[in-house]
Amino acid sequence: MKSRIIYTLLVHLCLIPAVHAQSVVEPEFDPQEGTAHEVKLFGNGYYLSSGTPIRFMSKFTKGGFIDSTLKSDVLSDLRKNNRIGAEIHTGVEYYAHRIPFFKSSGWSWYFGASYHMNYNAAYSKNLFQLAFFGNRGFAGQTVELGPLNANVLSYGKLSAGAFNKETKSRIALSLVAGQQFSQLNVDRALFYTAGNGSQLDLDLSEQFRSSDTSHRTGKINGWGSAADFVLYFNTGSNKSLKINQGFRVALEDFGFIRWNANSITQKKDSAYRYEGFEVTDLLNGINQPFNVDNLNDTLGIKGTTGAQTHMLPLTFSVAAITETFSDKKVQAFYGFRLRALSNYTPMIHLGMQFNPIHDLALSLYGAFGGYGGFRAGLSASGKIGEHIRYGFCTGNIAGWISKNAYGRDFSLTISTRF
Repeated sequence: MKSRIIYTLLVHLCLIPAVHAQSVVEPEFDPQEGTAHEVKLFGNGYYLSSGTPIRFMSKFTKGGFIDSTLKSDVLSDLRKNNRIGAEIHTGVEYYAHRIPFFKSSGWSWYFGASYHMNYNAAYSKNLFQLAFFGNRGFAGQTVELGPLNANVLSYGKLSAGAFNKETKSRIALSLVAGQQFSQLNVDRALFYTAGNGSQLDLDLSEQFRSSDTSHRTGKINGWGSAADFVLYFNTGSNKSLKINQGFRVALEDFGFIRWNANSITQKKDSAYRYEGFEVTDLLNGINQPFNVDNLNDTLGIKGTTGAQTHMLPLTFSVAAITETFSDKKVQAFYGFRLRALSNYTPMIHLGMQFNPIHDLALSLYGAFGGYGGFRAGLSASGKIGEHIRYGFCTGNIAGWISKNAYGRDFSLTISTRF
């Protein structure tokens, strides 16, 4: 029979949606003389994993029959420990080129509004096997289902700050409105199945935190603040260096959210033994053994409420960048990205930009890390007339070709100047 334990480990967490991706190539258009106003719209999202292909996640999240062949294929691809993640980011930015930042001639005002959703998890192969194949394969064994860490976070940002009109470096402070937060952390989950199936033992150490569960969709459950720093510089300004290369260094989402007093904390560190239902229990109408409330009571998981403070998933990145519109036919770019509190491994990327004509830039690159392994991406940036710039990117070409790929993503940026 399928174990009930998996439902406790994943209680209250949302399913990860199969969305599209955040690119490592972010088009930054050079400052233009005579610009008074600049408006930038952006949207990006992705799903990426180290072992669950699109064809599995599509059925898992949208509904559909997952046959034994598909489950077996996924299980054989999984490692001892695995990662999965999805993100969505949308927003608008405004650059007031002719309004000095507190009388500074080189700096002007910057304003922005954005929305962010983050889903990620790190889980074991044993946990997947228990969830989709039951505990028959573990008969007579004690297996470790952990470690398990899963996070759900959604929030909005209202930002204001300054940008350098020559380099586009910027600094911004943001008011953060937290909508939803869930975090499940299982340090230990030793699971034993008796050879004849008569007994199950679980030695569990877990902690679950969540924002106010009575206010979910569209509700604000907490407030906070954040700072973002983006620095652009060129080594060509240093005459002691023999290379002329532009760089982008960014520290983003350096902040926190204070969740309201109805936030939930649950902890459990104990052993549990299950030896089946009594006949009298069945006669009395216990016909939902997988009910979450029943499981919480059975395992003795008790919750407390109170305000909580949690840091945002701080991101630090360094990248060698290119000139978006240039007479140079070929330019190289590369970089890395680190992200905290999100099961994200260090990600590196390397690519080449081609400029077939002055007003069009095409890029091909490879990336490794984050929530998955190696993938190849491509991007394009161009102009429409004198006032509109665009850029779009996919970080995983295979995801649009084959459902056996381990992720799919897309990003789009449009800016106008007048």
